Amino acid sequence: MAARSLQTILREAGIVPGTGRAEALRQFVAHTPPPVAAKALGYPDFTTEQAATDIGATWSRYASGDHERDRPRARR
Repeated sequence: MAARSLQTILREAGIVPGTGRAEALRQFVAHTPPPVAAKALGYPDFTTEQAATDIGATWSRYASGDHERDRPRARR
């Protein structure tokens, strides 16, 4: 089945394709800082920042930066 055909069938059933992905992104940035979400999902920073703004998640106290260097290394 072609993507266009599936899209037509979904619309006829009252399902708007694409809203699920947008809602999933909003839920993710509600619990994850936008820069981290962007890196994890491969999105541009402005996309995750906008999603966070849309839901009112400011992450104003998030300390951005490379936190890997501050983590103690495990002994082998």
